[in-house]
Amino acid sequence: MAVEFNLRKSILQYRNPDIILDELAVADTSSQEGNKNVNDQKSNNVQKKYFGMAEPLIRINNLVVTGLTYFKLDLTGFLPKLIFRFQTVDERFLFTSFPKDGDIVSIYIRPFGELFKPIRMDFTINEVLSPFNNGPYVDYTPSTGKIQNYTIMGEVKIPKLYKDVCKVFKGNSADALIKIAEDLGLGYASNEPKTSDSMNWLAPNVDYNTLIKQIVNSAWLGEEDYFDCWVDQYYNINLVNLKKQFDEQNGTIETMRMAYGAEDGGDLQPGAETMEVEFPLLLVNLHCL
Repeated sequence: MAVEFNLRKSILQYRNPDIILDELAVADTSSQEGNKNVNDQKSNNVQKKYFGMAEPLIRINNLVVTGLTYFKLDLTGFLPKLIFRFQTVDERFLFTSFPKDGDIVSIYIRPFGELFKPIRMDFTINEVLSPFNNGPYVDYTPSTGKIQNYTIMGEVKIPKLYKDVCKVFKGNSADALIKIAEDLGLGYASNEPKTSDSMNWLAPNVDYNTLIKQIVNSAWLGEEDYFDCWVDQYYNINLVNLKKQFDEQNGTIETMRMAYGAEDGGDLQPGAETMEVEFPLLLVNLHCL
């Protein structure tokens, strides 16, 4: 079967996000030569090029997290969620940066290759597992804050997402979601330019999070079409006609460019490079592999 790009299944960007994120910056202490000769091992300035690649760059309050032992950016639900675990080496986190209610964790992930954009997100911390609240055997002895394990969980920060609104959105479901994206500062992407469900969409004092799901549940295009919706890692509301994604067109297979050579514990030391190759997108039974 032929392998080619399928425009019909493409999820296109109809609105760019304009949500404002907190600044995330770290000092480049590798050398005083700035961005010059970042590939030159003699310049000692390879740190800046690989920041956020070997492991995500994470900041809680004023502390850049080190000693990372586990990290997961969960994109399987409606909203991106974050969980990571790290071990402290001194008392700075416990005494100066331990999160309080509503504090933010900022992350930056540098992509492999040139095809994908870097990921820069802010998350609202909603749970902290520490030596003081983890399990029935809590250690109440005085602590200096050294060599302790912490687990942080959070949900993507989208201002006004849980704000109740009383509004009427006119047009089809895609029009309504674009207007909601504008209110929230989010982008909008879809594989359908429009839907066939024009009406007045009422928001009777419900929050945007609930309203979006209600609109998607009522979205209609045809009897065989069905939709799903989520917010991705680039702050876009995605409305996707899943029927299109699973349709096979004339025996062709869609492909995707991915970075190869850095997964499964690959070498991410300064100077190591990845290459981009095309992989076929196939829906398979994993038990058959």
